[in-house]
Amino acid sequence: MKKDESVNGPRISRKEFLYLVGGTALSIGALSVVDGCKSAKTTAKESGAAKPVSKKKSIVRLKSPISTLGCTEPTVLADKLGYYKEEGIEVEFIKVVSLQEALLSSSVDFTAWGTPSFVNAITKGVPVKWIAGLHQGGHAVITHKDSGINTLEDLVGKRIAVFPTQAGPTDISFKLTLAQKGYDFKKDVELVPLDPASIAISVKQRAVDAGCVCPHGPQMAIVQGWGRPVLADWEGTLFPGKGLQCGGLIYLEKLIKEQPEAAEGVKRAYIKALDFIKSKPKEAAKIMAEDMGNKGLIPVMELVLQHAKYTPMTDVKTVQAYADHMYKQGMIKTLPDMEKEIPEEYRA
Repeated sequence: MKKDESVNGPRISRKEFLYLVGGTALSIGALSVVDGCKSAKTTAKESGAAKPVSKKKSIVRLKSPISTLGCTEPTVLADKLGYYKEEGIEVEFIKVVSLQEALLSSSVDFTAWGTPSFVNAITKGVPVKWIAGLHQGGHAVITHKDSGINTLEDLVGKRIAVFPTQAGPTDISFKLTLAQKGYDFKKDVELVPLDPASIAISVKQRAVDAGCVCPHGPQMAIVQGWGRPVLADWEGTLFPGKGLQCGGLIYLEKLIKEQPEAAEGVKRAYIKALDFIKSKPKEAAKIMAEDMGNKGLIPVMELVLQHAKYTPMTDVKTVQAYADHMYKQGMIKTLPDMEKEIPEEYRA
């Protein structure tokens, strides 16, 4: 291993990165609610779309769910299936550098976002609201197939790759799993912060002993045959089990206050996309993989949809456990009450 790989991980090509984690560069989409795209009669009877917010084109910006983690596809799927258009909404994809800064500046209005990022944002005064859940499960701590690591106990003393913030959903779940078994993540393992794009390939190349990865990572390791999970939420060995809450649909408060009908339309389209994933997983996996520009990801996406439950429901206990951990570790300065942050209609 080269000297700088312990910090930044081995360099990989964009094509190899996309194949490993199924992600692309962060992007957001601008949506415009267009008057007259459907008659009011057709909208009400056939699609349930919201009435036009205004006779003028009103722009709303949306972060594309295709991120470096690649597990926020339902918002893109809603676009591919025409659900936004049914609501009188038009999508234009754009890029951002920092989503939190984009939300603070009101240059974006809603997004699919990870649970720890949302918790961090609300404690820093970012005016956002959790609308519905994204998916539960699909996360794992993976290792090379020939590593000899088979249990949590085998991970003690080993080098484990985590996100740079050490606050990815799998990172926190791994720390909480260690604590449940009486281990201290600061003493009993060596956490190696890596760019999310480098974690899976670092495990594959044995630059680290194991890695905390979100849905595409473990499924890719399994499909390609070079790796396997040591701890997995779908097997009940990674906290809290199948209820691990990856993230949710997040709105800027301004969208809800100023364009409530458009906000409802986006939510309906999003929920329909989640329903499509549940009823037609193979077709959904194909659309998602093709959107990432790699048909080789189809079997990976099929496995993701087996292990990750895409649902608008939110496991509030998991979200609160994440917030509690972040507060105890000094990642956030105030402790939010997540019961007050999650809408009652979508609490699991």
